[in-house]
Formats: sequence, C-alpha cells, structure tokens
Amino acid sequence: MKKWYKSRMIIVNMLTLAISVLGVFAGTDWIMANPVVAANIVSVIGALNVYLRLNTSKAIK
Repeated sequence: MKKWYKSRMIIVNMLTLAISVLGVFAGTDWIMANPVVAANIVSVIGALNVYLRLNTSKAIK
C-alpha cells in the first residue's frame, strides 16, 4: 500500500479542486467568455480521471 499523497488520482483530483476554486473566484464571466476552453478543461480532467482509475494497481493507506 502507498501513502495517500503518492496517489496520482488524488493529486489530479486536488488539482481539479484548485481549478474549481479558481473558477469560483474568476466568476462565471470567464466561463461565458470562454465556453470551449472551459469544456475542454472539464473533458481533459474527466478523461485523465478515467485513465488513472483504470490503471490503478495499488491501494492507498
């Protein structure tokens, strides 16, 4: 078993949380001005999470 902070899945999800918090502070104006970029960010994060989940071999403590 590995430590939780060595999990790529948790690291990606923490980065996702940070991006979400930045989005809250930036407000919906940025998202409305850049819908394609916002959609691409969400798509990449989703695909990365699926990839990491399918390639996880060790449990965390």
